[in-house]
Amino acid sequence: MSRPAITRKRLLIGAGSLADAASALQLAEILVLRQMASDLGGLMVEDPAWLSFSERPAGKLVTFGGEVTGAPSPQAAARLVEREARAFREKLELLARRRRVEWSFDQQTGDLVANIVGAAPKWDVVLIGHGRLQRGAGRVVWLSPADPDAAQEVRDIADTVARGLGTEAVAFALDEADAPATPQTRITFPDPDALLAGLSRTYAAAVITDIRAGPFADAASLRALVDAARCPVLLLGADPASAGRPEGQ
Repeated sequence: MSRPAITRKRLLIGAGSLADAASALQLAEILVLRQMASDLGGLMVEDPAWLSFSERPAGKLVTFGGEVTGAPSPQAAARLVEREARAFREKLELLARRRRVEWSFDQQTGDLVANIVGAAPKWDVVLIGHGRLQRGAGRVVWLSPADPDAAQEVRDIADTVARGLGTEAVAFALDEADAPATPQTRITFPDPDALLAGLSRTYAAAVITDIRAGPFADAASLRALVDAARCPVLLLGADPASAGRPEGQ
C-alpha cells in the first residue's frame, strides 16, 4: 500500500527576534517548496522583560566583543522592537509573494512559547524560530511517538526537511516507543529529561515533534524543548481538529 500524500497545512511561524525569525523563515520556505504548507502566519512576540530592563537606570549590556555598555532607553528599545517586527513582516510577505501563498502577521507581548501555544489551535503546524539554521550542518531530530502511524507521519516530514537542508534525519524516542526507524537512525532515552539532555548535546539543524503524542505538549515542557534544541522547532498536531482537512479549506 502506498503512503498517503502529506496534506498541505497552515503554518504559524513564531519568533522573539529578527534573527530567530530569519532561521524559521528558511525552514518555512522548504515546507512551502515541498508542498507541505499553503498558508503562512507570522507572530512576533515581544518579551516585556526587555523593555523593563531598558527602564533600569543601572542597566548594562555586554556586547559580543566583551564591551560593557549602557542599556538602551525605553524609547530606543521600543524602536528596536518595532524595526525587528517590521523586518519580520516584510520577510514573511516576500516569501509568501515569491511562493504565491496566503500570509498574515501579528505582534504580541509576553512569553514566546506561551503565546505560541495560545495561538496554536488556529493553525495546523507551528514553527518556533530559535537559533540559526544552516544548510548541510547538523541533523534533523524527530521525536518518535509510540504510535507507529503517528511516527511515520513525523518521520516523513523529517525526511523531507532533511533533504531540503542537505542533511540527515535521526529519531529520538523514549524506551517504550516502537518507531519505524532503523537502529542506525534511532536513539532511545529512559525518560523525557534524559531525552532533553541528549538533545542539548546534539548539533541539530531542526527538531520536529507531534504535540498530540507528548511528552512535550504544554508551555513549560515545550520551553524546555526549545531551550535544549537551540534551533528551530516544528510542532505538528497544533490543531487536532484539522487532521485530514482538504487543501484550501
